[in-house]
Amino acid sequence: MKNFIFLNYGIKIDKIYEKDSKKYFFMNNTKYYIYENIKNEKYIDILFNITNNMFYNNIKVNTFILNKEKKYITQKNDNRICILKVNDLENDLTLQYLKKFEFYSSNLDNYDIIDDWKRTIDNLEKEMIEYNKEFQVIQNSINYFIGMGENAISLLNNYKNEIINNNNSIGHKIEKNGMNLNNPFTFIKTNRMYNLANYIKFIFYKGTIDYDVVDLIIKNVSNEYEAIFLFSNLLYPNFYFNIIEEIIKDNQNEELLRIFIDNRKKYNDLLFYIQNRFKNVKDITLISWISE
Repeated sequence: MKNFIFLNYGIKIDKIYEKDSKKYFFMNNTKYYIYENIKNEKYIDILFNITNNMFYNNIKVNTFILNKEKKYITQKNDNRICILKVNDLENDLTLQYLKKFEFYSSNLDNYDIIDDWKRTIDNLEKEMIEYNKEFQVIQNSINYFIGMGENAISLLNNYKNEIINNNNSIGHKIEKNGMNLNNPFTFIKTNRMYNLANYIKFIFYKGTIDYDVVDLIIKNVSNEYEAIFLFSNLLYPNFYFNIIEEIIKDNQNEELLRIFIDNRKKYNDLLFYIQNRFKNVKDITLISWISE
């Protein structure tokens, strides 16, 4: 791979690192990620244009670098490669930075969030049948979180068409290590409340929840559909589900789930607080188990 990069990009590197299935290298103290098995060239075209536009508008996302032929996809036998430059290693996840992605028009396909959630839960239920004697921490807790997920799907499904018509923002699919705003391969076209809901969950489990920030987000909800979308995403336990996938796949310690299990009551209190703030949205107030 080092020779391939030198021949095609003119970059001479000493070492290629790998962590969490991601390959990267450094040049002049700048980090570069190597992405392989690129299949959808149209999708990469869209990401290339988005990242360049964002970078020139002072949103320091990772950007594609060109090879010697001035292309951003390079053929390597039956494989296709992209290299992305990391433009900001020090950027903190803040609400101010997050909001830069709101109303950012793109040609990305609409993210079918309901289908994704249903597929995730179906897969987890199948895996739990397969591992019915292993992973006891998962077995003892998963029904509670699947119940939350199904509640989220049911709530959002009533407003599916309205939500899709308001998909005018770039969101970020959650990776196992949390929210990575600068990685364009996490970009999805969705409602602007998607990122904000995940941000609330992120600061909650990080232990830095600030109810003034939560109130600020709620005050900027502009209609009933956004309220439904925000609350549904708060109900859906994607962080918990992602960690389960890593535990099963990589045989990691189940104790990683304790942060979700031990904080169920506190998180329920947060949901109850937000539910009360949306007391004029009937479908949210009808979820009775939150106040029990």
